[in-house]
Amino acid sequence: MKETFYERIGEAVCRERLTNGLEVCVVPKPGYAKKYAFFSTRYGGMDTRFCLDGQWLNTPAGIAHYLEHKLFENEDCGVFELYAKTGAFGNAYTSFDRTCYLFSCTENFIPSLKILLDFVQKPYFTEETVRKEQGIIGQEIRMYEDDPNWRVFFNMLGGIYHENPVKIDIAGTKESIAQINADLLYRCYYTFYNLHNMVLAIAGDVDEDEIMKLCDEMLIPSENKELMTIVPEEPVTVASKYVEQKLEVAVPMFNIGYKSEPVSNGDIVRCEVLSDMVLAMLADETSDFYKRLYDEGPVS
Repeated sequence: MKETFYERIGEAVCRERLTNGLEVCVVPKPGYAKKYAFFSTRYGGMDTRFCLDGQWLNTPAGIAHYLEHKLFENEDCGVFELYAKTGAFGNAYTSFDRTCYLFSCTENFIPSLKILLDFVQKPYFTEETVRKEQGIIGQEIRMYEDDPNWRVFFNMLGGIYHENPVKIDIAGTKESIAQINADLLYRCYYTFYNLHNMVLAIAGDVDEDEIMKLCDEMLIPSENKELMTIVPEEPVTVASKYVEQKLEVAVPMFNIGYKSEPVSNGDIVRCEVLSDMVLAMLADETSDFYKRLYDEGPVS
């Protein structure tokens, strides 16, 4: 594996792209008790329209998150039952642009890693289990609809964006998830859960050679498909300068957002740091803006 040492933080990262297409990253942490593994695909809530082999497909909002839920079920038992036997803590999440499966443990790392690599590569969907999951995810959507922090954030995104799917809740809506079926889940799975589109990241006091050997044994090679996702063209203007929703909260809550023109990949980190600095100057607890709101009444 190729090692890169970052002097500022005193950390080394070992990377290698396997012949099957998967990128593997290991952060050695000698002497640390806890170990982490993170298996991720570049597929998130925004990826509702994609092109594969020259054919465009539109999918319902929330399907990436739905797929994350369903992968934890297999034909024999649930994945959490398997993790319970090794003592690992497993979890997963779907963000705007990726889906990640992870676990942490202090012992039985390799058996736990086997579970992770195995279940993410073994989708099992039936129409019956898909319909059952609609009720579960529907309850999750209702829970987020009652979460003031979640609502104020997505109301802000809805005010900023006209067309970009980032404004749509990652879990989708009750109407959109009703359109999901087993065939569509399989199609999305075999499109995005391709090793060329995935990353395995591990941190801890681990044996790199043992990890690479396990990857060679367990990972199923896949063809590097010509996958392309598309995001609708977005005007520079905001969709709405002000959005308000009334919920029962102890104190008023608000988010402030602004919209800038897109930047190239090399400038993203710089722009993010500058944005944090500007927002801190304008609205953090030492700003005149915060003090004025604090003096006028309770805010959050």
